[in-house]
Amino acid sequence: MPWQTLNFSKWTREVLRAAILGATYFLAACLAVRYTRFEGGVALIWIASAFLFADLRYRPDQSWVSRSLACGVGGLLATTFFGLGLDAALPLSVINITEALGCAILIRKFRPVAGNFSSLTELGALILIAGLVMPVLTAFPAAYVAHKVAGVPYWPNWIAWFAGHALGSLTVVPFLSLAIGGDIAGWARQARSREWVEAAILLSSVMAISVVVFAQERLPLLFLPFVPMMLAVFRMGRLGAAASLLLLTIVGTALTLEGHGPVSLIRGGTGLKVQFFQFYLVIAMLMALPAAAELKRRKKLYSRLQQSSALYKVIADRTGDIILAVQLDGTIEYASPSLRTIGGYDPKEMRGRNARVIIFPEDIALVAERQALAIANPDQTFMAEFRAPRASGELGWFESHGRAIVDEGGQVTGTVNIIREVSDRKAKELDLARAAETDPLTGLANRRSLLTSFDRAIHQTGGKGTPGCLAVFDLDHFKRINDAFGHDAGDEVIKGFAEALRSGVRTSDVVARLGGEEFAALLIGADVEQAHKICERLRQEFGCKEFAFGDHRVAHVTVSAGLAAISVTDDSLDLVLKTADVALYRAKDAGRDRLAIAA
Repeated sequence: MPWQTLNFSKWTREVLRAAILGATYFLAACLAVRYTRFEGGVALIWIASAFLFADLRYRPDQSWVSRSLACGVGGLLATTFFGLGLDAALPLSVINITEALGCAILIRKFRPVAGNFSSLTELGALILIAGLVMPVLTAFPAAYVAHKVAGVPYWPNWIAWFAGHALGSLTVVPFLSLAIGGDIAGWARQARSREWVEAAILLSSVMAISVVVFAQERLPLLFLPFVPMMLAVFRMGRLGAAASLLLLTIVGTALTLEGHGPVSLIRGGTGLKVQFFQFYLVIAMLMALPAAAELKRRKKLYSRLQQSSALYKVIADRTGDIILAVQLDGTIEYASPSLRTIGGYDPKEMRGRNARVIIFPEDIALVAERQALAIANPDQTFMAEFRAPRASGELGWFESHGRAIVDEGGQVTGTVNIIREVSDRKAKELDLARAAETDPLTGLANRRSLLTSFDRAIHQTGGKGTPGCLAVFDLDHFKRINDAFGHDAGDEVIKGFAEALRSGVRTSDVVARLGGEEFAALLIGADVEQAHKICERLRQEFGCKEFAFGDHRVAHVTVSAGLAAISVTDDSLDLVLKTADVALYRAKDAGRDRLAIAA
């Protein structure tokens, strides 16, 4: 059946891939135990486990068993025929496979998504797990096996195992990861001819200089290969770092084992020289790979920055709002073109100036407070409404939404602010507020506004001095006006008294229409004698006023008033109004057209 054939084909391909990996593992193990074992112990350089570890990192879990078994068989054969023999082959093979499995499991747990060591975090995980933890843990049983089987010293072999396995992973795994992860193939597909030539020149330089350095024994030129290696890192990124490190490892290892190179200047046996060479390769790795990872990170950051910059520019150029980037001290770093349209200022000329120059002085403190809040809370956006003069001198209302700008180190460097003109909205709000506190017929304050003024007068005295007096006025026989001349005539009388009341008090006083034909005057700071003179003069002048209506008819309207002093202990407008009303009723009862003072 087709599905059975398909399954068999998948199984065959998996077995073939596992066999190829096992053969590669066997070859790497043979080279290691054949050429880097000294004094009968474990190999000083071991890259076989790195092949298995790098492969497992990118394979599904169900394929791990077959690949581990294939590599285990390869290691078993290599140790049996070229290493410590059959007695040590099985335990050492198990330890090697355990090391590779442990590295793959821990790396996957720490970094579930493979980034091919494009970040310092992933590279740090590789160094920690494959370069330290797993080699340390497996060195204990491996050194014990070597000690028991071959009678070699325990601790020298512990060090040899740890150094050889750590170095093998750190030098080979990055290159293998780039190959298995598709980075090398991706680069090859996208690279232009110039980049191919540049890569060939750089890597050839690394190889040539490495050969020159390690083929001679007269001068300690170990630093020399670092020059082309770092050039390859800066031009080719992670691929240049991994390839250069691999070339340096191959050339240096081969010539060092042959007794050539600056390492031969060290006094001591071959094992000591190889271990020093391993230390040298670790330094090379720590120079190349972190630099490549950081360059990759910065390249991504730069790409995102370019995208953000392009998007920011489009938004800034097209939006009708003003965009300001402001430094911590308030200096304008950027101003969008809309600043000219809305405010009349040249954006280029405003850069380098303090934002305070375009804020109304009385509102600077509020804007500075919101700026400080945005800086202290980078994850939040803060809004401020303020007034600002245009270049013409005209004052407008603006609404700003500000948020902190944070650099890659997490430090706040300033704020970005989107500013929208809200003059029309504020005018409507002011009109609504004024309407809510104004009598529509007379334009005087209403009862609500009078209450606000009363509370302010009490608050300003602070419990000392004289808050003032409250006078209540009522038009006499007002119903007769409406009945005789109509409601329009009554409205004219009400407006006439409102105007007389407004002009008859001081500019600091507050006059209000309480409703119908009843009015009030808050005479702020006036004592009873002063208030009496003001109200009495007002009453007499209004009584002499003539109102002309249709058919040449004329009417005189009088007004009665009640006056009450406000005490510093009074905390209720209603209470004072009641007191003034009592005096008003006394004036009415006494015949109207008169003023009465509350007892």
